[in-house]
Amino acid sequence: MKLHRTTRAFAQLNNADVHCSRHGKSGFAVLGVFVLLTLMVVLVMSNTVVLNQLHREIRLIEQRQLEKFRSAPAQPAGQPNTGQTDAAASTLVDQSE
Repeated sequence: MKLHRTTRAFAQLNNADVHCSRHGKSGFAVLGVFVLLTLMVVLVMSNTVVLNQLHREIRLIEQRQLEKFRSAPAQPAGQPNTGQTDAAASTLVDQSE
């Protein structure tokens, strides 16, 4: 009878060891998934920051371009840019007549 109790005690110990090792592996897997998720969140956040900076820079460039073209005099279609303003060009036309 004593042998039976000892065998059962060893069986319970072996089952406890197997259960603990499985639990440890499961905890390691959860930790690994958590680390991967954390890395993915860091990448998404950094990409979001960079995209916002690029968007801001594109807006700034667009504003500069709009200011540049607003300050330039409009050229009628088909006329080459001679570097003269419309007033100077009309004065030359008036003088030739």
